[in-house]
Formats: sequence, structure tokens, C-alpha cells
Amino acid sequence: MCHLSIAVDQSVHTVGPVFDAIDRSAFYIRSIRVIPVAWSRKADVHLSLGGGSNRDLDHLLGDLRKLPAVLSTQHTMPPI
Repeated sequence: MCHLSIAVDQSVHTVGPVFDAIDRSAFYIRSIRVIPVAWSRKADVHLSLGGGSNRDLDHLLGDLRKLPAVLSTQHTMPPI
């Protein structure tokens, strides 16, 4: 399980490519929260992901960082 927060500039593209990158990964989405940032086209996407390994997470983060609208990513791996 992993908690992932992604800042997205929706003036570049919507959050769709973010979900596409997750869909291509070994993870599945357990929960989603999309929070628009007031007075801007930015949004914070908070995800709880299941499945995957640390290597899969590194690959997913690399794919997300290649997207032009992704401003930042933060993740935590809760203790098991």
C-alpha cells in the first residue's frame, strides 16, 4: 500500500494522463481525492494505492514525473 500526492497543472493537461500512468503500473487505486487549488487551474490529487512493490513505485514515479503537467509528487509507505 502507498499514499501518493500529485500536484497537477490542469492548464497543461487534465488528471487523465496521471490515471493512465497508474493504470499501466502494477498498482490499483484504493481511493482518490482531487482537490482543486483556489483561483488557479492546479489540483492536488491524493491517492491510496494497493499492490506493487518498491521497484514498481520507483517506475511509476518516474513515469509521473515525465508528464508535463505534474508539478510535484510525494509518497509514503505506511508500515505493515
